[in-house]
Amino acid sequence: SDKDAFVVGLVVEKSHLTSLRDANFDAAYTYFASTGFSWGSSPSNWESASRFCQQNGMLFIPSIGPGYDDTAVRPWNDKNTKSRNGGKYYSDMSNQALKTLEIQKSFSVKPILTITSFNEWHEGSQIEPAIPKQGYKDYGAILGPNGYITLTNSIADRWRQ
Repeated sequence: SDKDAFVVGLVVEKSHLTSLRDANFDAAYTYFASTGFSWGSSPSNWESASRFCQQNGMLFIPSIGPGYDDTAVRPWNDKNTKSRNGGKYYSDMSNQALKTLEIQKSFSVKPILTITSFNEWHEGSQIEPAIPKQGYKDYGAILGPNGYITLTNSIADRWRQ
């Protein structure tokens, strides 16, 4: 009907899964691109979160990111900085997410993966094409300006197989 909605809530702490279930949310997602920033952003917790969601008729939506560095806008937050390591951080997060999403392949709703972010330059989590610009990092000679778009295509191709 025109009143249908698919409602997604952010899971930061483990207890949020129960809160989202009790509030009849359809899904829980993690958003943050810095592993260890929260319970939900830690890939080591994604399998249990996914199983909880599956057992309660919800979808679990992990969010991956290429790295994280918001010290230009939050200088006190350097503990959450995650180096991109030439694409390795992004690949590692995507491998964990794809493994987690395998659990949900039997759902009637297609599994969903989100990326944090396409263009949040101030958090150093962007994947959009990048060229050298004062105050911002590019992706280096190995990845080139479109490096993270290429990696994202690779992630999507792996999931479609």
